[in-house]
Amino acid sequence: MVGTLTATDLLCLAPALVFGFGLCPYLDLTFYRALDATPSRHAFAIFGIAFIPILLLTVAYRQGITQPLVVAYIMVQATFTVAAHLREIRERSWPRARGSRAALLLVPAAAVALVLLPGDGENTYLRFLGFYGLLFPAYVLVFMCWRKIATPQRAALLGWAAAMLAFLPVYEVAFVHRITWPAGIPVAALLAWGAWRKLR
Repeated sequence: MVGTLTATDLLCLAPALVFGFGLCPYLDLTFYRALDATPSRHAFAIFGIAFIPILLLTVAYRQGITQPLVVAYIMVQATFTVAAHLREIRERSWPRARGSRAALLLVPAAAVALVLLPGDGENTYLRFLGFYGLLFPAYVLVFMCWRKIATPQRAALLGWAAAMLAFLPVYEVAFVHRITWPAGIPVAALLAWGAWRKLR
């Protein structure tokens, strides 16, 4: 398996990848169940180790996405993932707040918009990953990290949405068009804003 990006490209993309992998779990209710069930929070690092083969498997089947075994694997994985999340949402009656429910509706709407954009399946997939590299971790950083406010007010949600609209073209350029050097700009800006907010 040989990629098409240089080491410099990967270094430029690394902040976005770390940003997404580091903060997205805070929006995953199944992660909270695992944390509650484990005797030590350090044991949860096992997930990171177990997730590496899944990533490698995804790379391995990239060229054979229509093979029957690959399709079966994707269907089983998707069914399990959806069922696990629906169980957590049902048991926790989440989200209760109107603002969070409204924010959730933006996700499928944005996903439909991505499918309608020009480009092949790989470009659509990369754009969808932008949710995990920018939108979701930025939501965690803005509304959950320091003030522990997971339910945004309308004005704050609109501000977050405006920032995401401004930053998404940067990810489009970096991940789809492979001009990778700007990829760290949104992450740096969000972290700087978060640090300023914490010190204020």
